Amino acid sequence: MSRTRNRQICVALITLVALLCAACTGVPTESSPQVVRGLGDVTSASAPSIAPIPNADPRTIVQGFLQANISDVDDHHAAARAFLTVDARGKWNDNTITVVDSYTVGVSDPANNVAVTGQQVGSIDARGIYTADLSGDGSVGDSVAFTFVMRQENGQWRIQQPPNGLIVQRSDFESRYSLQTLYFFDLAQQRLVPDVRYTSLADPQAIASWRLTQLITGPRPELVNAVQQLPLQTSATRATVTVGDPVVIELPGSSQLEPETLTRLAAQLAVNFDPDATFANLRITDGGKPVTIPGVGQTFSRNQFSVAQPPTTATPPLYYLNDRSVLVDQNGTPLPGALATGRYPLTSVAIAGATPSTYRVAGIVGTTLKSHLLVGTLATSLQDTGIAPGPLSAPTWAPNANEVWVGRGLTLLRISVGHPAVAVSLGSRGPTSGSIRSVKFSPEGSRLAMVIAAADGTAQLWIATLVRAGDSVRVDTLTPVTPPQLALRDAAWSGESALFAIGTNLNTGSYGIWSVRSDGSALDERSHVGLPKAPDSITAASRVVAWVSAGGAVFQQSRSNTWSGPSDATARGISPTYVQW
Repeated sequence: MSRTRNRQICVALITLVALLCAACTGVPTESSPQVVRGLGDVTSASAPSIAPIPNADPRTIVQGFLQANISDVDDHHAAARAFLTVDARGKWNDNTITVVDSYTVGVSDPANNVAVTGQQVGSIDARGIYTADLSGDGSVGDSVAFTFVMRQENGQWRIQQPPNGLIVQRSDFESRYSLQTLYFFDLAQQRLVPDVRYTSLADPQAIASWRLTQLITGPRPELVNAVQQLPLQTSATRATVTVGDPVVIELPGSSQLEPETLTRLAAQLAVNFDPDATFANLRITDGGKPVTIPGVGQTFSRNQFSVAQPPTTATPPLYYLNDRSVLVDQNGTPLPGALATGRYPLTSVAIAGATPSTYRVAGIVGTTLKSHLLVGTLATSLQDTGIAPGPLSAPTWAPNANEVWVGRGLTLLRISVGHPAVAVSLGSRGPTSGSIRSVKFSPEGSRLAMVIAAADGTAQLWIATLVRAGDSVRVDTLTPVTPPQLALRDAAWSGESALFAIGTNLNTGSYGIWSVRSDGSALDERSHVGLPKAPDSITAASRVVAWVSAGGAVFQQSRSNTWSGPSDATARGISPTYVQW
């Protein structure tokens, strides 16, 4: 590949991050469901510069300021600052963002101050971390009001006291902010854990510098105890990155790292600065001198590290239980083995393994209040795990571990095959009463998605961060990411930071399917056209369509944004599930 071509790839790779992350939502472009409302899913784009109109009235100045909030982002919002008084320009903080569904600019009051109102959707802090507003009616949060204190300066109206931070409408957020995913090693230093952020920066060099700063600053609060910090004792101000061929990352002190640590650092940087796996060249320097990566050299690319390879593109097999409790593939063909006869009247099933001969199976039998957990293999049989009968959630396998997890009440049960169940308490981090309806591991295994039903009838999607220490596991943080107005029943990961959820909108009484990111952003209502009634379970995975069961039959997402049975025929069954690898 030519030097010019490499440079083009390197310059483009940072700006492609948002598109790449969107492509990992688990829904191929040609078959994605209809989006009713989106939030922040596209690459940022530059906005035209805006300037104050001479002799404009206070309301017009405020309107211009708000429009300029999304302009000149790579120049510290110079356009927006032009609407402020000289004194206010030095005091205004543009590092945080309030995202509103839309805003209304009122008429100036007798003191010439201007009020702006809207309904909050979420907020973004100075590090690009999104927090959803889960109040309000479920689609937008509560009303918020901002007062702009005005003053005349040199005969022109300007804003003397603006609210701190930017105020951005949802539509502008969608078009001007890009999704950026940072990656940190888990505590075992075996897998990379995604940490989603947002930025309005558009210049590739500016984005690269911003990403390096965030990596050195560290992970979001929810992940602090579950991942490794960048293995460097340096400040973000002393580190630099230069986009080019190669991408040069200056990290003071990096040449003093132990060989194993240095190799891991190079692999982490390769993923963070070559997210689209074009295998662009990178180089680490210390004091301007190239650092040699053991066994790799001074210039490296992502394909030289096994841990940095993109996830497999192979399509995971899909199975479900037909109306005779026989495990069948998506074509309705029975899978040979223990579940081929229907001897186990399972109500839900989870499968893990590389091939049918090595599949591990977990399933629930019995009534809702007297459920039993069975575990075994297709080659042998399923055995009762000895857990006391009770209301259990559908089971799920922990990635890269021979563990089955289920929810019972507000407790997680972790079953290492062949050993007694161990309770993992949620502590005081979630609801104080109710039950866990659904438990699903994120692809890398450091996070859990749980649908937790509270005593008041609400059922939200919560994301738990897990901390493993030897043989013990604990829930470190637990964060709700959907509003209480969506009473959910089940959820499934459709990508490294994207999920689908099914349930009922309590405001309308209608059932639905939603997608959402693990930070609560991009909450979208999806099409449920073609389903006979409310879905009761859902499965998904990266780069494949979602499946649900509803009304005693299974349905898959279709290319026309509707749901249909396999091969457009009705297939009776329950509990569709993709094999967990």
